[in-house]
Amino acid sequence: MKKKGQAALEFLMTYGWAILVVLVVIGALAYFGVLNPSFLLPEKCTMGPGITCKDFNVDSTTDRITLSLLNGLGKDIVFTMVNATSSFTPQGCGNSSSEVWNITTRSPPNLIFSGEEFFVDITCSKGAFGINPTSSKQQWRVSLTYYQTESGPAFTHVAEGELTARVD
Repeated sequence: MKKKGQAALEFLMTYGWAILVVLVVIGALAYFGVLNPSFLLPEKCTMGPGITCKDFNVDSTTDRITLSLLNGLGKDIVFTMVNATSSFTPQGCGNSSSEVWNITTRSPPNLIFSGEEFFVDITCSKGAFGINPTSSKQQWRVSLTYYQTESGPAFTHVAEGELTARVD
C-alpha cells in the first residue's frame, strides 16, 4: 500500500517541477513583450476595391495620418470626405484635408483622374488621435466617401479599408 503512495508522490514531484518551469518561462516571455499580439502583427494598409493604398505614414507628434492612394476604379472621381476611426476614437477623426497636385485648379475641386495617385492627410484635434499608449501598433478603419464624375454627387460611394501601423 505504501509503495503506491510513494510512486504517486514521486510522479507529482517530478512533473510538477517541469510544469512550474514551463509556467515561469511563459510568464517571463509575456513580461518582456515577446507574446504581445501587436508586436507580431504586420504593418498594412488596405482599401476597398478600386482604391489602392500604396503607402502610409502615422505621425503622433502632429496627430496626422497620411495615405498615398491610387484611383484604380477606371473612372474619374471626386472625393468628399475621409474619416479614420480606432477603438480609442470611436467618434472618428472627422473630415480631413487633402493634398493632391493641382487640386485647386481643377473643376470640381478634389477631382481625381483615373489611374492617378493622390495623398490624403487625416488630422485630428490634439488628443483625439486615438493612440493606444500600451501598444506600439495601432489599427484604424478608414472610410473614403466619393462619387464618380459621370454620375454626380447624388450617387456617393464609400470605400472602406483598414490601416495597421507602428506609432512612434
